[in-house]
Amino acid sequence: MNKLLIALCSTLLLSACIQVESGYKVGIPTKVGSQGFWCSNPVGSIQRGGFSAGSGVGGSAFDFVLTSCAAKDALQQALDTQQEVKVHYHRDKWLLSFCLPKDAYLVDSVEGVAKK
Repeated sequence: MNKLLIALCSTLLLSACIQVESGYKVGIPTKVGSQGFWCSNPVGSIQRGGFSAGSGVGGSAFDFVLTSCAAKDALQQALDTQQEVKVHYHRDKWLLSFCLPKDAYLVDSVEGVAKK
């Protein structure tokens, strides 16, 4: 019951935020898990660019918090099959939540990218 109340309050607080950045990024999933002591948030990471493209430059990691179970499942499946994914993200200006970092990227959906 307490978790339901916390989830409801968090949802209400998050609905008052203003999106200041949104878009999508493509990369190889490197992490799917949970983070947090009081609130266990599903998190993930993708590696963007890197040696596989033949550029000779190391890629950069993009860390984020997953906002849906479907996104977490899709990211986990892509991690298991080593498939490239496209993540749709946003960042809010006033993230009013004690469970999330203020500068967190929030990922709403994850989709696999077909290999060429």
